[in-house]
Amino acid sequence: MPFKKISILEPNLKTIPKIFQNKVEFNEDLDASLESDILLFLVAHSEFSRAKKFDLSRDSILDTCGLLED
Repeated sequence: MPFKKISILEPNLKTIPKIFQNKVEFNEDLDASLESDILLFLVAHSEFSRAKKFDLSRDSILDTCGLLED
């Protein structure tokens, strides 16, 4: 099943690498990203620390870096 839209939130990226152009959407808005169907946290950027304040009680969250741990 292909995804309709893939959105990436990366606070340190200034330009989109050519390999991703026209394939994914780069997003700078954490609020919009948290409305996605699946969330995957790979790096615990300080910009993501406020994600804990949102309702994240769904099954489609993968936190590989411990960002959401208490």
